[in-house]
Amino acid sequence: MKEMHYIRNEIFSGMFLLCDMNANAQQIIKSSDTNDFRFGDSNDTYYIYDDLGLLRFVLSPSYQEEANLEKYGYEYRYDQRGRCVWKRLPGCEYLQLWYDNADNLMFSQDGEQRKKGIYVFYLYDFVKRQVLQGTTTAINSSCPSAIVAFNVSDAGICRSGYSSANDLGLKKEQLLQANYYDNHAFINGQLEKQATSQNLVSNQQASEQYSKGSLTGIVSMATDGKPLVSVYYHHLKGQVISEQANHAR
Repeated sequence: MKEMHYIRNEIFSGMFLLCDMNANAQQIIKSSDTNDFRFGDSNDTYYIYDDLGLLRFVLSPSYQEEANLEKYGYEYRYDQRGRCVWKRLPGCEYLQLWYDNADNLMFSQDGEQRKKGIYVFYLYDFVKRQVLQGTTTAINSSCPSAIVAFNVSDAGICRSGYSSANDLGLKKEQLLQANYYDNHAFINGQLEKQATSQNLVSNQQASEQYSKGSLTGIVSMATDGKPLVSVYYHHLKGQVISEQANHAR
């Protein structure tokens, strides 16, 4: 007979939350009920793991009344490295995820994006800070790296100044957001010059060395397709002392 390991917590007066745990201390059943503690009723949520301990399904209480996985269940699928590459939430189309060789999320596509024939791409700098996010009509899912480098003299992806040494397979890419770190060289980039002709240099005394390791700028796209630029300047302790922007904050 199975040995029951459960945690009992009173969440409201007269109502308790019971969690049944497996041998790996993973939650497998959660039950909300009154003082009548019984597993296996319609208030139970079931958590199902595979042999590697990866969560594969979550079955909500509604599933106990109607065994419809698409309406009432959560499903997760993984690649050989244990990374979640497919998941579906109740009542939603499935979401696909692609990673590079360093486990950085590189591309994703949900149900609505699939209908439109687009993907979202995510790109990073050499210290794994996300620097670009955008949409594309094509991807190279076997691209080994989502790392990009910045060069103010290059147009780069979406005129951001960021370029990849690998074939990402992007087509008809559209920028959603670009992040810049460590310095303000990006101010002279093509994207920023397209966005505004105003001076984005701070009138505060801020040394470039104080920006090392900090977010120095964001370019995002407005609903009308025009780029919005925000530039941040820092003092000795790394706190923002000045912000310049081409739009009202």
